[in-house]
Amino acid sequence: MQNMKEEDVNRCQIQEWYPNFKSVSVKTIIHQLPESFIQYLLDDSGPFLLPVSVLNEDALPNRIHNPIDEEDFQVSEGSDDDEADESSPPPSFPELELQVKESIESLGGSVFPKLNWSAPKDSAWISTSATLRCTTFSEIALLFRASDSLVHDLCHAYDSCQDKSSSRPHNFFLALRKWYPSLKPEMEFRCFVRNHKLIGISQREVTTFYPVLVEKKDDLLLQIQGFFNNCVRTKFELENYAFDIYVTNNERVKIVDFNTWGGFTLSLLFTWDELEHIHSEEEDDVEFRIVEDRCGVRPGLKTAVPYDYLDTSSGSGWDQFLRNADEELRQQSRSTEAATQRKTLILRRRNRRRKKSKAMSDRISRLQDEILCHILSFVTTKEAVATSVLSKRWTHLWIYVPNIDFNISVDNSRSNYKFNESVYSVLASRDAVGSNVDSFRLDIEYGNPHLGHNCGFPNIVRWINLVVQRKLKHLYLHLYFGKYDDDDLDEDVSLPKLPISIFTCKTLVSLNLYRFHVEGFSFSSIGFGFPSLKTLILEDIDFSKGRDFLLLLSGCPNLEDLQLYDMFFTFANDHLALQEFKSLSLPKLTRADISPHFWFVFPLKALSTSKPTCLDTLKLYAKDHEVVEVNQLQRLYSDIRIFHNLTYLQLQLTNSYDLVVQVLHHCPKLQDLELYKEPACTIDQKNLVEPEFVPHCLSSYLTTCTILNMGGQQSELMVATFILKNARILQTMEIWTQREQEQPEIERKLFQCPKASATCQLLVY
Repeated sequence: MQNMKEEDVNRCQIQEWYPNFKSVSVKTIIHQLPESFIQYLLDDSGPFLLPVSVLNEDALPNRIHNPIDEEDFQVSEGSDDDEADESSPPPSFPELELQVKESIESLGGSVFPKLNWSAPKDSAWISTSATLRCTTFSEIALLFRASDSLVHDLCHAYDSCQDKSSSRPHNFFLALRKWYPSLKPEMEFRCFVRNHKLIGISQREVTTFYPVLVEKKDDLLLQIQGFFNNCVRTKFELENYAFDIYVTNNERVKIVDFNTWGGFTLSLLFTWDELEHIHSEEEDDVEFRIVEDRCGVRPGLKTAVPYDYLDTSSGSGWDQFLRNADEELRQQSRSTEAATQRKTLILRRRNRRRKKSKAMSDRISRLQDEILCHILSFVTTKEAVATSVLSKRWTHLWIYVPNIDFNISVDNSRSNYKFNESVYSVLASRDAVGSNVDSFRLDIEYGNPHLGHNCGFPNIVRWINLVVQRKLKHLYLHLYFGKYDDDDLDEDVSLPKLPISIFTCKTLVSLNLYRFHVEGFSFSSIGFGFPSLKTLILEDIDFSKGRDFLLLLSGCPNLEDLQLYDMFFTFANDHLALQEFKSLSLPKLTRADISPHFWFVFPLKALSTSKPTCLDTLKLYAKDHEVVEVNQLQRLYSDIRIFHNLTYLQLQLTNSYDLVVQVLHHCPKLQDLELYKEPACTIDQKNLVEPEFVPHCLSSYLTTCTILNMGGQQSELMVATFILKNARILQTMEIWTQREQEQPEIERKLFQCPKASATCQLLVY
């Protein structure tokens, strides 16, 4: 193993790498921690005390005062206990708490915290949600104070360094990262880089077998390789390191963390010795390991027990288990080694053929310009322009590439000026030869709102005005302007106004927008219409008028893919538009992903042709932000059409058990059902009666059912038992319990339940 240096460890601190990777990472706000807070975390001399909250936000519920209980704990005057109590007042960090409070609110109200390197994963059990989700400073302090894994950051960060000169860094930082409740653990991976080359990828959550990874393995490998080459390889300064990534539902890759090569970094499905000796013949030869079957899962924190209770002596149950696990691992390693040897032999033969061919001629030089332009369309414009130095043949080839793609972080006025000049130069070159623009993609993160609004956005509007005249087909605009420091300003002020010229482009096939404010014009006044639009993705878009949002959807007669996230609009005082909205029809829709946020009920009637659909029934809000009553929801669902094509459905459990069954009645061909319940959501326990009629999908089509965050309430058990009793061809039901201590009881009750399918496999985690 290569010797590690303090510099390697320092570069993996989140405050070091995050500024360079903000545009491709989870949104994070970082605070420097005062030394007094660090000493509080390290202090083991007194009782376990949480800081006094200046905002009255406690991490744990207050104990009920009971004088009878206090009699058992009375001590005489002048005792040592009295002196200890008087000398140990609870700590308080008011300035830090106020800063953290503001950051949590700007990140949506929920965060997960970490120090320079580590997160308090081992203390999740002590939080009220049994996760790292925090909404207050007190909850963060509770997780940090109870964590043993953070001792690594506090005292042992440099223990593996050959040039160790200190046991801890000079400063500690608190990183608050935006909390996403819908993240899927199977979509997180650890990547290993040696000599600036990606050599290995491992499933991050190795304690579970996920069949979906087996199906998507090849596609995921290509996505991760492309992300590494485009976004990481030339930007991270270390030669050897590991980094964690997450692949989103829309196939975007986000960086989660950077780790050192070796040391305390887990190698997961590899060993460090294997990683040190992996030799790849080609640039894109990467070893991608996942848990291929249920026998290949590894023990982890979720299955851990105290060492005092772990008997590993010869002949014990754990001893036999570990022997079996070792044998299974050896068998997998042998098959992997055999496959690697075969692959190596094939690669060597291929290289010999390539060398012979290269000696005869340069194959790529024989390709037509149209083919070379198509190849260059898969890289960013900056990378395409860089090919102009290869030879005279390539000097002007990039000008004819049909795509313009910029992904950049602009931190100051100088970098903004250089970037603007680059874009204008590219557009001028394209305009000079009269070539059309098929795709225009801007993914820009500005260092502050002033830079984005005043120096960047006016130029972006001009660029859009130019490209929409070039028969544009695909437009992708993701702009990150940050937030103003002035707390008196409304948050929406930081949203730029969407350029009106976009809605005059009749040739658009796909439109992807992030964080815009739509106002200052009316859709009806500009002759709007997207006759060719098939894909519409809107995230964090604020419409000043609900009618404009209605006209936008109505103007897309051929829409096939609709994805809406965190939208905001209102139909206040426009009852006619509201009625038209409820009767909206999207006849060619085949895919829809709807996650509402502070807006009226989306017309499910419009989605009745959708195939894979994500519906969020918990966030059905009225215009006054009051949650819609159950009886109102039932009326809303009673008049919708049948979802004849729907085969996959994500449904968030509301406070109504009957509503779930009612929605299933409208999905006759449903094959895959995923139910999710917010930890804080309580389902109504009154008048729980098993439905008289069974939905057709249960008796004839449903094969897979997953229930996430399941608690021990009777209503939740009724949902699961109802499906088990009536799903005749169900193959798998997975239950993920909300709290680990509830797992045995839930498992016992469900295994006693009669099952309509004799082949159904019930898994409770």
